[in-house]
Amino acid sequence: MPMRQDPPPRPRPQLRLAIHTRLAAEERRATRRQLAWSITLASAAAITCVPLVRNLHQESIRSGFAPLLILLISDPDIILAYGHDVALAAAELLPSVPFALTLAMATISSMCIHRTLHAWIRLRHRYGIS
Repeated sequence: MPMRQDPPPRPRPQLRLAIHTRLAAEERRATRRQLAWSITLASAAAITCVPLVRNLHQESIRSGFAPLLILLISDPDIILAYGHDVALAAAELLPSVPFALTLAMATISSMCIHRTLHAWIRLRHRYGIS
């Protein structure tokens, strides 16, 4: 007499819903973690920009770039009359290292802010979280 085989066990009807609910909760948690890290990084980058901008301002005044910039803003006809010489003078007087550091940190800060806004928008639209 052949041995009786039991049918394979069937999952509970609520299992699919439970799995989906758990995966959605994990995705929400991961997005919130990403949002928290993005806010932290954006804040740190923005705070770091403050002394760099101050240093750039001081170096611009010390090097003579700030007075040249003020002259260019107040009398733009100088650019038309002496464009090449003004450009060379500006390039020579520009404090390049503080300018490069400030530009790099501003870029990093804007990328962090973009990431933060992207994570926040994703949380709002997907899960209705404000």
